[in-house]
Amino acid sequence: MDKDYTVVLAVKNAANYLGLALDSVYSQTLPPKEVIVVDDNSLDETISIASKYLAKVIKNEGIGQAAGLNTGIKNCTTELISFLDHDDIWRKDKQEIQVNLMFSDSKLDYVVSEVVNHDGTGVEKNMGLSRVLGACTFRTDFVLEMGKFNEELNHHAIVEWWSRPRAVEANWKGVSLPQFYRLIHGNNTTTLSRDEAKQSLLQAVRMGIQARQR
Repeated sequence: MDKDYTVVLAVKNAANYLGLALDSVYSQTLPPKEVIVVDDNSLDETISIASKYLAKVIKNEGIGQAAGLNTGIKNCTTELISFLDHDDIWRKDKQEIQVNLMFSDSKLDYVVSEVVNHDGTGVEKNMGLSRVLGACTFRTDFVLEMGKFNEELNHHAIVEWWSRPRAVEANWKGVSLPQFYRLIHGNNTTTLSRDEAKQSLLQAVRMGIQARQR
């Protein structure tokens, strides 16, 4: 059985970090069948960098990260799918371990690993198992059953997505290894004010709770 999977990166003006992210994808001990970079009208060298890696570059069908993720999912052709932000990286064996687990148990909806936050200077903090999209490998059917990311939620659409009933009922397995490295820097923090960010997060959580009560 071919252990094929797709990697989706939803990006905008990602030139500063995209090469490192794609290096970590293409250097996996189990390489992906396809890499889809969904570009949200970048004004820098994002498309040029992605093209050098022979990634499939697609124009975002909407605006924002949620729309980019939805576009990538729509174009996925494999049984398994993974996501990665342009400024994050994987350990080389992340996909081999997770994909093998997925194919060893057809009932699994997703596998997740430990998340390590770092600042790029060697300072790291292991956050443990965390349902960050980039730390997971999903069965594509599960992602489709979950439904599209809410494109009206410019921030925290992923929080709302994880709050849905299908996610709560999911069959998953954790890998107790640090396999996903998330770069913490000024440009990936919200540009909203603290009150606006709090309102956006509360809206996402509220929508998730309402969905579970239906």
